[in-house]
Amino acid sequence: MCRFRVKLPAFPPPNQDGALLNKMPPLGTSPAS
Repeated sequence: MCRFRVKLPAFPPPNQDGALLNKMPPLGTSPAS
């Protein structure tokens, strides 16, 4: 479980994260990121 948790956030690069946040509203992604 620990490995999966670290893999999930590590899977998507920082570039995609920024694009997703920009596209989607900061409803619960801002604090989660």
